[in-house]
Amino acid sequence: MSNSSLSIDGTQRAVYGGYTADGNAEGNEVSIDNKSYVSDAYGGHTGNGDASGNAVSVKNTSIPDASGGVAAGKGSASSNTVTLENSMINSVAGGSANEGDATGNTVTLINSDATMVYGGSANTGNASGNIVTMTGGTGNGILFVVGGIVNGSGDALDNQVTITNLTKDTQFMSGMPVIAGGVTMDGKTARNTLSLTQNNGTVINMADDQASMYGGYSMMGSTSGNTVEISSSEIRAITGNTDDSTAGLVFGGLSGNGRAADDNRVTFSGGTKVKGVYGGVGQIGSAKGNIVTITDSSVEMEAVGGETGDMVGCIRQPGQPKDAENNQVIVNGSSTIGTVVGGEAAAANTFDEKNGEVQTSGKSSGNTVTINDGTVKNSVLGGHSAMSDAIGNTVNIAGGIIGTESSGTGEADDNAIAGGFAEEGQANNNTVNITGGTLGAMMSLYGGYSEKGSSGNTLNLHTKGNTVKNLGYFQNLNFYVPEGTAAGETMVTVTGNADVSKAVIQAGIEKTTKLAPGQAINLIYDAGGIKTDGTSYSMMSGKDIVGDAGFVDRKAAVKKQDDNTIVVYVPKDEKGTIHPDTKIIPQDRENGINTIKNAGDLVSNAAEGAWKEDHDVDAKFVPYAIVGGYDLHYNTGSYIDSNGMAANVGLIRRIRRDGAIDTVMPFLEYGRSNYASFLDDGARGDGRQHYTGGGVLLRRDLDDGKYYEGAIRAGRLKGDFHGIIDSTALRYDSSAPYVAAQAGAGKIYAKDRDTYDLYGKFFWTHLGSDTATIRNSRGEAKYEFDDINSYRTRLGMRWTRNFDKVRSLYAGIGWDYEFDSKARAFYDAYRTDTPTVKGSSEFLELGWKSKVTSDHPWGVDLKATGWTGKQEGGTLFATVSRSF
Repeated sequence: MSNSSLSIDGTQRAVYGGYTADGNAEGNEVSIDNKSYVSDAYGGHTGNGDASGNAVSVKNTSIPDASGGVAAGKGSASSNTVTLENSMINSVAGGSANEGDATGNTVTLINSDATMVYGGSANTGNASGNIVTMTGGTGNGILFVVGGIVNGSGDALDNQVTITNLTKDTQFMSGMPVIAGGVTMDGKTARNTLSLTQNNGTVINMADDQASMYGGYSMMGSTSGNTVEISSSEIRAITGNTDDSTAGLVFGGLSGNGRAADDNRVTFSGGTKVKGVYGGVGQIGSAKGNIVTITDSSVEMEAVGGETGDMVGCIRQPGQPKDAENNQVIVNGSSTIGTVVGGEAAAANTFDEKNGEVQTSGKSSGNTVTINDGTVKNSVLGGHSAMSDAIGNTVNIAGGIIGTESSGTGEADDNAIAGGFAEEGQANNNTVNITGGTLGAMMSLYGGYSEKGSSGNTLNLHTKGNTVKNLGYFQNLNFYVPEGTAAGETMVTVTGNADVSKAVIQAGIEKTTKLAPGQAINLIYDAGGIKTDGTSYSMMSGKDIVGDAGFVDRKAAVKKQDDNTIVVYVPKDEKGTIHPDTKIIPQDRENGINTIKNAGDLVSNAAEGAWKEDHDVDAKFVPYAIVGGYDLHYNTGSYIDSNGMAANVGLIRRIRRDGAIDTVMPFLEYGRSNYASFLDDGARGDGRQHYTGGGVLLRRDLDDGKYYEGAIRAGRLKGDFHGIIDSTALRYDSSAPYVAAQAGAGKIYAKDRDTYDLYGKFFWTHLGSDTATIRNSRGEAKYEFDDINSYRTRLGMRWTRNFDKVRSLYAGIGWDYEFDSKARAFYDAYRTDTPTVKGSSEFLELGWKSKVTSDHPWGVDLKATGWTGKQEGGTLFATVSRSF
């Protein structure tokens, strides 16, 4: 029967949208409204055939049972729907199949209550793609809510249960309450989803010892890829036997009879509260790749990524429990948890025909616990095996509080952080990484806890100020001393037993750690003594140097200082070496001396640019100003790039004498520069400098073309420097006096309109000593700077073409040689590498000049110079003079 529609608003018995004894029931509908009473409601029912596309809608009504579609014989039930709104019902199924599949059926409850809810139900066949959605209502009296269930042999795949906005104190009936995405008795459950979200603090009371929630559950088969997501919901047991009850537990996947529980997921968030959570449980089979993530939630008992063994007392066939492998638990936010275990291989009662009943379990390996925040009251175990090995498990603690309660029992039963715990097997190659958080003083810290054998276990400790009860079962202990740790501080204090016998202890220390020769930081301290038989000590490669504020690097070492203390320290006789990048510090001074000595070129240029020829203006001072800019590169063994400006203002006076003309030129000078200095390994420093000073130049020109000149200058250079040495930023300010003198001689040859000037000059520049405080994150250090002397010679020739008495064009070449210019810097007894521009530089100049005469009171000189050699780059100067 198909495509029938039935609407009821009265009192009836059982109603069917469509019914057939032999054939398909398709596309039928039943609608019940207005508080009518019916015993049962079926959208479509067939005794032998398929039931598909049928629908039941119930509003404002109490009803015993309803099903969208029923295939009572051989046939499938697919795409059937049941919708309840403001109603109560005993049992509801989207689609039911006896000997066929239940696929794609849907049940929707809106502000309604029910006892048993199935999206799709199959006795022999598969239940897949079925959906149950509950919104509002109280849920009182619910026994089962299952997306897809197989009561016999078949798979439960891709089913979904979503429960939202239930009212407070929702109670599930006693019996065996189950909420699950997918359930099968004999088959696999895969990719099913259970979602409880946005329930606004709903309390869901699980009212029986066996009351639990599952993404997927299979009594005799495997579970894989199932998901549970719970947010803002409290799940608790209300039975009297709450200590032993499993009520209020949540499983991503639970399997029995030697089948695996793999790759299941459980996620808690938003204030969820449960008794216990398990990503995947294989009661005899393996549990691999399961993940539990807890954020801002509470787990009263324990959170386990994956577990094998006797968990919920289910009847199993004989067999060897398999491994708990590669499972994870991740704790974030303000969560609170009793105990956390990455992978649990618990003991299981299995039957052995020869020996009777024995306890066995698989190994726990490759499991991980990561705690980023929150509180763990009891133990944190990467992996635990009751009867076999715990191998290659990891605990990562990055935040939170670990261990707020003590068991008060013996050492083996104490709450502990352990990478692996093997009760009857080996505990090998487990790792504990601690990068943050607070460890409880009553917690023990173990690598691989086992009385049968423990090897290859590692502690990586990155925090200081920890206190634990016991420390042991580590064969490798790596202490990463955190930045900012001071001498005398302790990384871990042990109040009970500390045993690192036959262990390898390594320490790594940051360059910025303030540790002077003779000072130490405690790695382990135990007032009762530390067992160290056969223990070895060393520093980590690349993390064995401490540097002070002056960038002196010293080697650190590890030793047992006394019976109670293992330390990392700097030996008293460790002299250390200054870091090679400190050469960048006196580069500032090298730029300064070059800036001052190049200002001497302005003095000569000013005298030449302000030149006047008419004798009728002799004995008068002519004011002038010269300004220029430059972009120069200094090769100092490394190099400096400098650019800036220079200015010189003053008066120039020419006095006629017998056979000669004398020139007097008093002046003031000012300049500033910005520079960047570089070392070959990439280190860099930057700075700004400016100078202010004054001086006088004297010159005599003989009538035969010979001339002599000399000048002296003095002033002060100030600047600031900032740079990076060994990944540490630093800065300092400087101020020093300078004195400079220069002398020169030459001869000018004239031919027609051309003149040829051959000359030689000597320049001496002195930059005074200075003391600067270097400031950086390591502290402050006082550096002493030696005075710097520059001795420079110049040989050159200039050709000039005179167009008339006023205008001329000139070009010249020259060779400079620097004899010294070394910038030396000292810190305590250490000297940095010394930059210098000692060596040759060559230049080519080109200029245009307009002279001052009685008829032409303005003078201008424009000159560009290009440099190569130790000094590279270019300068450009303009001189302006005025006769009054």
